Amino acid sequence: MDKDLKAATRRDRKAREDDGKNEEMVRRMVQGKGLGKAESEFQEEMLDWIDKIREGYGSSAIRRTVRSVDNTGARISGLPPFEEHPLVIDLYQNEMENLDAIAEELVTDSSIRKATKFAAGKVRPSPLGTTWPSRTAPATLNIKQLTTFPAQNFYLKLRRALLHPSCNPDVSWHNPGTVAEWELCASRKLDTLALLLKHHLAEDGRTPMAVEDDKVVVGPPRDVPQPGDLPCDKIVVFCAFPSSNVQLTTVSSLLSLRLCHA
Repeated sequence: MDKDLKAATRRDRKAREDDGKNEEMVRRMVQGKGLGKAESEFQEEMLDWIDKIREGYGSSAIRRTVRSVDNTGARISGLPPFEEHPLVIDLYQNEMENLDAIAEELVTDSSIRKATKFAAGKVRPSPLGTTWPSRTAPATLNIKQLTTFPAQNFYLKLRRALLHPSCNPDVSWHNPGTVAEWELCASRKLDTLALLLKHHLAEDGRTPMAVEDDKVVVGPPRDVPQPGDLPCDKIVVFCAFPSSNVQLTTVSSLLSLRLCHA
């Protein structure tokens, strides 16, 4: 399998180089626009191997979900049904500029060929030395701060920047003392999180929120009325990077939200 997938990856890379699609692919990936509809031999090869693996383990592998039942038809997990309410929103303009700068650095300071391989963890591009801008001031690049680091860290850098640019160690974080100071360097994700928490903590069983025209609003009423004997609402905020707890807890406190974290 590994041999076939590597061969397919090489063929894809060669095709992208011939078509000049590498730079476009990197920028789309960083900006959250997907990879487009480019044909991929790797994807086709991977799907073939997934079918082979499923067939090979079909008689012995057991996959259970929250809806799985036992021999009597009773749910195994005992967890109540869940609903997902994804909120797809645009970042603030200065955050998008920060992501563009990260993409530009990858494209210009590394070869395009290496840039398109960063997700596989096989290249060592170098990060930006940046000063996080206000909403009116652009980010600045400090060439002296450029250092090498594993490509896996480049992916993590993008992930951390989605919460707030200062979640990356090369961007300074200054604790805002007032809401006005926070608004000068706010992130869309933290602002939206605060909005959700305030909405659902105000009253139990509130209608989930939704996005309309890039604005977070109260969603449509539930189709089925909620029973009156439900327990109090509990909210769990999961942060993938413990190092980002400073931004999370500081902003929550500033916006009059108390979090118990572990």
